[in-house]
Order: sequence, then structure tokens, then C-alpha cells
Amino acid sequence: GQAVHAASLPGAQTPDRFGIFAAMVSAASYAFWVDVGLIGVFFVAFPALVTGLIVFAAVQAMAERRENQRYLEEHRIPGSEL
Repeated sequence: GQAVHAASLPGAQTPDRFGIFAAMVSAASYAFWVDVGLIGVFFVAFPALVTGLIVFAAVQAMAERRENQRYLEEHRIPGSEL
């Protein structure tokens, strides 16, 4: 067989340079915003969440330590050293 060029088919249009450029810019713009979104998720949102959870755990640990000390003071046997 003989090769048939797509532009020679009925109803086919030859791609113009502006259309190709516009498609490339659109794809690059989409890729850019996907990259910005991924950077936002992995370098802003997740670290903020992890930091918040670490702070929450530290505050809870300090509160529990304070409760344990208060309990020991209230239930200490007179004359015993702890």
C-alpha cells in the first residue's frame, strides 16, 4: 500500500502552528498547576498536619504528666520518699 497523509482525507484540516502552540501552552499550563498542587500538598499541607499532630501529642503528654504528679501528691504515703 501507499501511505495516505491525514491532511488528504475528506474533512481533515492541516494543523496550524497557532493551534499546536496553543495546545502546547495549555498542556504546559496544566502541568504547571499540577506541579503547584503537588508542591502545596507535600511541602505545605502534610508538614503542617504532621507538625500539628506532634504539638498535640506533646501537649497531651505534658497534661498527663501534670495529672500523674498531682495524683502522686494526693496519694503519697506519709514518711515515704518517691
